[in-house]
Parts: sequence; structure tokens; C-alpha cells
Amino acid sequence: MNNKNTNSAAQDVQFTAQQLQVLQEVLSYTVRQELERAGVFPKPARTIFSVVEAAEMLGVSKQMIYKMERDGDLQLIELSRGKVKRSIQVSIDEIQRIKEKLESK
Repeated sequence: MNNKNTNSAAQDVQFTAQQLQVLQEVLSYTVRQELERAGVFPKPARTIFSVVEAAEMLGVSKQMIYKMERDGDLQLIELSRGKVKRSIQVSIDEIQRIKEKLESK
């Protein structure tokens, strides 16, 4: 195969900025998946938890989580799709903040 023809053909290929961005995202995602499978790259830690999980982590009842939210002591995250409410979650930052507050009492 003639190297001159191969180089010429490669130089003729041009991508738009958007196409390059999509290609980069796909490659990054694929590489990340393979590294996770190989155990080289750790999976990201969870950052949000259900109300039940948050209550267990804090050693309080589910009702207490909702009371803290009503009293303005805790901020909940409402996940929804359109008009349909899917679930209510609590961020790890909120859990840690409340845990420190409970421990200081």
C-alpha cells in the first residue's frame, strides 16, 4: 500500500467541533468502562440516598427526616420526570452535616 495515498486520504477527513466532542465523549466513556471492569479505575461513589437510607445512616426514623425537612434543618432533593414525582433523595453532604449536628448535641 502506498503511504502517500494513505496520508492524503487521512488529511481529507475533517470533523466539525460538535462531531469531535461527541467522539471524545464516546471514547472517554468506553475507556472509563474498560478501566472500571479491569479494576483500575474505581466507580464513582454514590452522592444521593433515599430517605430510608439516610434515616438508617443517621440512626433516626424516616418520619424524623421529613420533620427535619419541614423544620428547615434538612434539604431534600425531589427527582421527577415532567409532572410525575419519581423519588425524594438526600445528598451525602446533607447527611454528613446533620450527622455532625446530631453528634455535637
